[in-house]
Amino acid sequence: MPRHVVFDWDGMLADTAADNYTIVSRLHPEVSPTQYFINHHLGNVFEAPAVPFTDETRAAYDVAYAKVLGPQHVAKAAPAVRLLSSQYQLHVVTSNAGSVVERV
Repeated sequence: MPRHVVFDWDGMLADTAADNYTIVSRLHPEVSPTQYFINHHLGNVFEAPAVPFTDETRAAYDVAYAKVLGPQHVAKAAPAVRLLSSQYQLHVVTSNAGSVVERV
């Protein structure tokens, strides 16, 4: 029977905190760094959303995130992920756009 490992994307596999906040602060300057990091990077984004995304700002976020996200964001996790992939089926759970995550 195959064994599985499930990862979260932001903050677990990808070191995206600074880039995420930079994008969010341009779209929603009213959100403080503390609000963002506690409610969106350390906690459940759906449980206590600090960023009042609209359809328009979410779409703008996705475009900006896709432009900055790259291999540098997963560099620290890559060796461990490669090792784990030889023994487990790996899965990523994220609220980000799959197309963005898949290209990294």
